[in-house]
Amino acid sequence: MTPWIGYVRLHALTPAARFWGAKTDKVMGRLVLCADTADGYRAALKAALDPRGIALEAVEALAPITDTCSPELVSISKDADGETPLLFGRLCDADTTYPSEVDEVGAYTLQPHRSLWALLDGVAWPGLPQTLATSGDAHACLYASTDAGTLATGPWLVHLRPGSTMLDAILDQSPEAHVGIFLRSAATMDVLKRHLRRFTMAYIPGEAQAPVYFRFYDPRVMLDMASALSPATLGRFMEPMDEVYAPLSPRTVLPDHAYMALPITPFDSAASCVGRLARVRLLSDEGAQTRGAFRIDTVEYDRFQRLQRKKAERSLARKLSDEFPNRDWSEYRKAAQAAPVAAHRFHLKSVKQVSIMARAIMMRGQDFWDTYPEAGAILNQSRVEPWQKKNALVDWLVASARTQEPAT
Repeated sequence: MTPWIGYVRLHALTPAARFWGAKTDKVMGRLVLCADTADGYRAALKAALDPRGIALEAVEALAPITDTCSPELVSISKDADGETPLLFGRLCDADTTYPSEVDEVGAYTLQPHRSLWALLDGVAWPGLPQTLATSGDAHACLYASTDAGTLATGPWLVHLRPGSTMLDAILDQSPEAHVGIFLRSAATMDVLKRHLRRFTMAYIPGEAQAPVYFRFYDPRVMLDMASALSPATLGRFMEPMDEVYAPLSPRTVLPDHAYMALPITPFDSAASCVGRLARVRLLSDEGAQTRGAFRIDTVEYDRFQRLQRKKAERSLARKLSDEFPNRDWSEYRKAAQAAPVAAHRFHLKSVKQVSIMARAIMMRGQDFWDTYPEAGAILNQSRVEPWQKKNALVDWLVASARTQEPAT
């Protein structure tokens, strides 16, 4: 039998049937189970859940797990059988409403068309203006500047009409380059450019005097918008567009409501993400007539900040997996989750300081400052700067590694 993973909707028929912590009867999430076919997965999952008083309401997306999938997912699938489903990731409340629908499509579904556009990032694609100039495709920078340096790093709208040469060039870029997003819109170049230009700057809480640059054309930011923005704000952004496509990479964070069977984990390779696109479609046109400057309110800003912390945590877990190979995948995630909390406890704040704390946790275990008095003395110093604590902790880790002091 083949291991499969499905993005499913579950309904606990009684409170006692819940095997999840959330106080809701309906949840969504990914379950792994072995079966010979997709229909066999559905039947086996229903057979496993029915006796527990849990109804399988839907299998929104389903895919076999192969060796090309996330190594973390492949590792978990080795423990799967045909009777007991395994949870991958977390379950979320299925009754939560979202302003958009997010699912996965393959890059092969994109064909040059009069309604297909790309919005590309000059920062992520060096020499982009020169490439566009020789492409023959209609294009325009969202920035009004005539300065060559500004244009070189600006966002560029490209019309991918039949005969376009740029579509293949875009898809040939590494997923980790995050060169831009795709749009479907019947609007003209001028209308679409004028609309999108409004969102290149945003007013955010704490910066009321002047707007800040907002790089929504980065696929990672676009997917954050699908989770963080209110229906009114997302509706305003999507007004002239039917769909937006964000190329996936190991550094993207999928919204909880993304109907995708195969997750994106921080341990994925760039190659495993080639050709994978997240499609965002608006479910409501609320806010489509809103005008004025683009503003992100406090609630939306807090959501963006939580997503940023999640991305930092995922990035740290990836870094730890490279530095400490052949550990259980959960060790990297746990250390990456624990490090910011521990760092804050000892007044360590920078990315480098949090990274050193994570390294220490991997080398010496959780609560190593209690287990090793020398480490505790370093971290509990009250009259030294955080960077000094960090340097002293590094010295201690190096010295203790040389003595091959056994970890607990």
